[in-house]
Amino acid sequence: MKINQNWLGVCLATFLFCTVGCDTGKVIVPNTDVVDDEQPDVTGLDDKRDILFSTLDDADGDGIVDDEDECDGTPVGELTDGFGCSCSQLDSDDDGVNDCDDQCPNNSRKTKAGASIVCNVQFDDPTGEFAAYYPSIELNVGTACEAWTKHMVALQDVSIEVEVRFADITTAFASSKTVARVRRDNGLDTYEQGAVSEIRTGIDPNDDLPDAVVTIGKRNFTDGLWWFDPDPTLREAPLPDDRIDAYSAFLHEMGHVFAYNGWKDFQDGELPGNYLSTFDEYIEFDGENFFFTGERAVEAYGGPVPLTYGNIAHLANSAPRPGSDLLEELMNGVVTRRGKRRDISDIDLAILADVGAPVQASGTGLGCEDLPAATRPAPPLIVGPTPEMQERPLPPQQYDSGGHAHACGCQH
Repeated sequence: MKINQNWLGVCLATFLFCTVGCDTGKVIVPNTDVVDDEQPDVTGLDDKRDILFSTLDDADGDGIVDDEDECDGTPVGELTDGFGCSCSQLDSDDDGVNDCDDQCPNNSRKTKAGASIVCNVQFDDPTGEFAAYYPSIELNVGTACEAWTKHMVALQDVSIEVEVRFADITTAFASSKTVARVRRDNGLDTYEQGAVSEIRTGIDPNDDLPDAVVTIGKRNFTDGLWWFDPDPTLREAPLPDDRIDAYSAFLHEMGHVFAYNGWKDFQDGELPGNYLSTFDEYIEFDGENFFFTGERAVEAYGGPVPLTYGNIAHLANSAPRPGSDLLEELMNGVVTRRGKRRDISDIDLAILADVGAPVQASGTGLGCEDLPAATRPAPPLIVGPTPEMQERPLPPQQYDSGGHAHACGCQH
């Protein structure tokens, strides 16, 4: 109810200057029509008093009078909105966490902005043959994993468990341990990498099992081929010209864990069955060469991105096939050069986004978005074909005294 300001001023003045003989239980409002000794008409003054005091009362001291305060008992010192409610009294997205403690108060699926993605490394080395290398491997693999995940937005805090194995091979290979179905169209199932699925949905498709497996060739250690950066975050330590940077190798392998993986045939692009990966769905074969045609990757490269013929979960080709300008890319499938550091490129991040990973676009704020969960719902979880079919090796390790690759015969 709106109070007439003139009446309120007179009423307050009369109350403050009331002398002995006034009825202290009432507010006496002078009647301007009183003549001589006539007494003022005080009919209904109890009602006026109730209106006056109920309008002025602010029991919780939040600056909003009680009649207009929708949140009683606001804690002292907390700022309120126009309805008298502070952040501790609100739960804007109805997720059970008050707005003070909820970094994403308008997203019921997230309570933490830019939720953390932690990469943990474990070993499958029954005899402990390579135990002396564990600290260096753990540091470099974990940092390589986090170099990729820092570009992604997790739905909630998640941990990516990476298992390291050793085998009698010459290079290395890796993949997510599981894949998860994201859609089924016309009898064809499309799967994303399990590590990406966990980050995007908050559901771990592997339960307590590792999320990814990296297998390292034993010769990389026994032949002294790999060099381990003592601080792969800074990457400032001198890299010997005759050694392969293990951190670059692990960055490459984590690229397969998160994005560069599928089942299409290396020679003709045919699928082995009624399933494909989110990477496969953008692979096109023109009869001679393979290209990745995801929208973001095409924009980043300036056209369809050439994939390595005979090893199509990689970029680049030696001339005369297209893609010789991509030979220095981290995910190239032609050569691994000694004395050379490589890093994640804009093309890699574009492909990561194209395959459906929740890539954090620059300048999008606190990371409360669900990208792209709106089009790829979390449930139901359907685990796909065995991921061992997806493992992709590093390209051959070639080196000459000038630091350049020899012709390696990688094109088939």
